[in-house]
Amino acid sequence: MTFAPKNVFSGAAPAEERRADWRQLNAVAAAAGKVGLSAVDIAGYLEDLDKSAKAEQGRLTVLGRGLDRVLEETGQMQAASQTMIDASVSARRVSDTSVATMQASREQTVRITRWVAGVRGWMANFMESLAATEKDLALITHIAREVNILALNARIEAARAGPSGAGFSVIAEAIGTLARDTSTAAGGIGQSLARVRSDAESFADGAVEVMADAERVVASSQDVDLALADIQQGMAALDSVAGSIGAATARVRDAVSAYAPEVRTLETNLRQRASDIAHLGSRSLELIDTSELIVQHAVALGAASSEQAFINQVMTDAAHLSQLLETALDRGDISEADLFSTDYRPIAGSDPAQVIAPFTALADRLFPQVQEAALHLSDRVVFCAAVDRNGYLPTHNAKFSKPQGRDPVWNAANCRNRRIFADRVGLKAGRNTEPFLLQVYRRDMGGGDFRIMIDVSAPIIVRGRPWGGLRLAYL
Repeated sequence: MTFAPKNVFSGAAPAEERRADWRQLNAVAAAAGKVGLSAVDIAGYLEDLDKSAKAEQGRLTVLGRGLDRVLEETGQMQAASQTMIDASVSARRVSDTSVATMQASREQTVRITRWVAGVRGWMANFMESLAATEKDLALITHIAREVNILALNARIEAARAGPSGAGFSVIAEAIGTLARDTSTAAGGIGQSLARVRSDAESFADGAVEVMADAERVVASSQDVDLALADIQQGMAALDSVAGSIGAATARVRDAVSAYAPEVRTLETNLRQRASDIAHLGSRSLELIDTSELIVQHAVALGAASSEQAFINQVMTDAAHLSQLLETALDRGDISEADLFSTDYRPIAGSDPAQVIAPFTALADRLFPQVQEAALHLSDRVVFCAAVDRNGYLPTHNAKFSKPQGRDPVWNAANCRNRRIFADRVGLKAGRNTEPFLLQVYRRDMGGGDFRIMIDVSAPIIVRGRPWGGLRLAYL
C-alpha cells in the first residue's frame, strides 16, 4: 500500500499560482516540523525540570518534617534540662543538709572522743586510788588479825592471872571482838573493792573501744566530708552544664523556629512552580500534538516532505503485518482471543521488567521478516517494531533483543523486546487508526542518554479490529 497525497491545487488556477501555493504548503509543513522538534526539546527539558522540582520538593518536605522533629525534640530537651536543673537544685539542698548534719555529727563525735579521753584519764587516777585503798585495806586486815592475836594472848594471860586479871580479860575480849569486826568489815570492803575494780576495768575497756570507734568515726567523717564536698562541686557543675544545655537548646529551637517558616514557604513556592512546570509541560505536549497534526495534514494535502519515503514504507509494512496475522488466524496458528489478549505475564528477574503475552511466540515468527527489512530503508532508521494497543512490544529488531544481563542501564538500551512502552508516543502509535501518524519525541536510551527522534507509525488492522501499530523511528 502506497500513500498517495491529494492534489488540492489542481484546477483552473495558473501554473505559477499553483507552484506558489505548493511552496507555501511545503513551507508550512517544514515550519510545523521545526516547531515540533523545538517543542519536543522544550518538553524534554520541562520533563527533566519537573522531575528535579518534584525531587527538590520531596527533599524540602523531608527537611520540613525534620525541622518539626527538631522543634519537638528540642522542646523535650528543654523540659529535660529544666528537670535536670530542678533535680540538681534539690540534690544540692540534700547534699548541703547532709554536709551540715555530717559536720555536726563529726563535731559531736569529736567532743565525745575528748570526753572519753578525759574519762580514761580519770579512770587511770581512780584505779590508782583504788589500788592504794586496797593496799590500805590489806594493811587494816593485817593489823586486825595481829590485834586479834594480841587480844587472844591477853585473854590467855588474864586467865592465868586469876581474879586479878578479870578486868584485863574483859578489855582483851572487847579488843578481840573489835578486831574481828574490823577484819570482817575489811573483808566485805575488799569484796566490794574487787567488784568496783572489775566494773572499773570493764568500763575502762569499753571506754577504750568507744574512743577507738569515735576516732574511726571522726576519720570516716573526714572522708565523707571530702566526698560530700566533691558531690557539692559536682552538683554545682551539673547546674552549670544543665543551664548551658538549656541555653543551647533554646538557641537551637529559636534558630529552627526562625528557619522553619522559610522552609515551608519555599516548599509551598516550589510546589506551585512544580505545578506551573507540569502545566507548561502539558501545554508543550499540546503544541507537539498540534505541530504533528499540521505536518500530517500538510503531507496528506500533498506537501512535499522528506518523511514521505518513511510514511509510505511504514504504511506498506503495517498492511503486510495485518495480512500475516489474518493468515495465522485463518490457519489456526492462534486464536483471536489470544491474539488480542492483554494477559501480560512478568519474566522473573528481568530489569527493566519484561513480560510475555499469548501472542509473543507468534510475533517472534512473523514480525522479524518485515521489521528487519525496514532497517535498510535509510541510514537514518534506528528501529522498526510493532506494538499492541497498550504499547507492548513483543518482538524488536535483533540488535535491540539481546539477552538481559546484570546491568539495568545496559539492559534498557539493548534489551528492549518484551517490554511495555506506555509513554505518550508508544500509546498513540498503538492506538492510532488514521492511515499514518507522525510524532517527534525524545527516546530514552538508558543511563540518562536521550535522542530526538521522529516516529512514523501506521495501524495494524486484523479482521477489522485495531491490533496495534507498526513504528518506524529515525533520526
